[in-house]
Amino acid sequence: MNQSGLDAMTVLKVLLAVAAIVVGFVILGAFVRILGRLIWFSVGVLVLAVLALLALRLLRDLL
Repeated sequence: MNQSGLDAMTVLKVLLAVAAIVVGFVILGAFVRILGRLIWFSVGVLVLAVLALLALRLLRDLL
């Protein structure tokens, strides 16, 4: 058997590890993007609720 320094299984293991890292980063990026959108949505809802309460208080003062 001819050994040339790098075994075929070693190369396959390295390629599999690299593919796993790439897939992990893609999944992590998608998760962070979804989490960021949820956070901004929550901030928007909170701002709208505060503005609605402020408008309600101003309307009570006027009436």
